[in-house]
Amino acid sequence: MSIEPDYKNYSTAELEEAMGSIDRASYPERFKTIESELLKSQPVVVNEENPIQEKSIEKPTVPIVTKTDGKIVHFIIRLWCVGLFYIPYNDLYEAYFEGTTYTRHHGLITYSSEPILFTIEIGKSIFFAAILILGFIKNPFDYKALISKPYKRLWRQ
Repeated sequence: MSIEPDYKNYSTAELEEAMGSIDRASYPERFKTIESELLKSQPVVVNEENPIQEKSIEKPTVPIVTKTDGKIVHFIIRLWCVGLFYIPYNDLYEAYFEGTTYTRHHGLITYSSEPILFTIEIGKSIFFAAILILGFIKNPFDYKALISKPYKRLWRQ
């Protein structure tokens, strides 16, 4: 009965000597332990074929645009929509109550003086007002969402 030596305490030279002198056929387990201890004791060579794979500590990445930033952007868009809504509202107000509207090249016009131009200007104001109103809706052209869930996730949050 043989006592198995502790190869963990051997130096590299002693491990190489033991590997050269051991009978591999008689002691295959000892040969494997010597080989593993020899591999543990050798320094790791870094090159293209054998890159060192270190465990990197991953820091949580902060997104560039956060949810709060998106909400701020939507709030600014809403403010612009409210501010710009004055233009078509004022034009439609004057057309309805006073019967006049203002154009840049023709000045103040009425329906009786320029009916086609007056209609075009009112149409532009209605279209511009509709665009500004749709600016508040999250996805105004998704009609399936409007039909199936009319109040859920319709407005921007």
